[in-house]
Amino acid sequence: VEDFAIDKAFANNSRIILRDLNKVEDLAIFKNRHANNVKAHGFVNDSTTKEFQFDAVRFSHKVFALYHCFTNPPEPMKSMVWIDGDTYTFRDVPESFIEQVAPRNHWTQGNGKQKYGICYLGRIKQHSECGFVSYNCTHPLMNDFWEMFAGMYKTDQLFDLPEIGRHSMSTRFLSQIAVLSANLAIATLHKSA
Repeated sequence: VEDFAIDKAFANNSRIILRDLNKVEDLAIFKNRHANNVKAHGFVNDSTTKEFQFDAVRFSHKVFALYHCFTNPPEPMKSMVWIDGDTYTFRDVPESFIEQVAPRNHWTQGNGKQKYGICYLGRIKQHSECGFVSYNCTHPLMNDFWEMFAGMYKTDQLFDLPEIGRHSMSTRFLSQIAVLSANLAIATLHKSA
């Protein structure tokens, strides 16, 4: 959470761990370094038109929240799933559903088999949906992936990528990082729209 009060019914649930993003040092350093950088806030063509998909500061919250969770787990994790806070489910989501759509033990096909490291909802006609992403924490390259992914923000290398970090959590960005971290396999769960 960041500058957000959570309902006490949730706060008292032993399965929910609250972490204040204001206390995540890497995020604070990135935000302070780019406090006055209009490009890092999504103003890429001029200083009056903001394009959210270029807003590296906005997306840094997601990156560093996930990185902090991965590097500071309360107990060993098999999977880590990101679901955007504005997601609404119409019924309970059992753990078996997560395993079904983002299986840890599913093997890729093609040039050599390997376990998936990341699963996301790909779309054919528009940008992929990164509001639901599953990370296989048991994958042997997952630590390398997170160090490289967060490292792009820690060192500002994301601004050197094609499209200037466009859709900083996009599948293109995830794919570029995965390729750089020794070809971590990414599963695309395609939707037609």
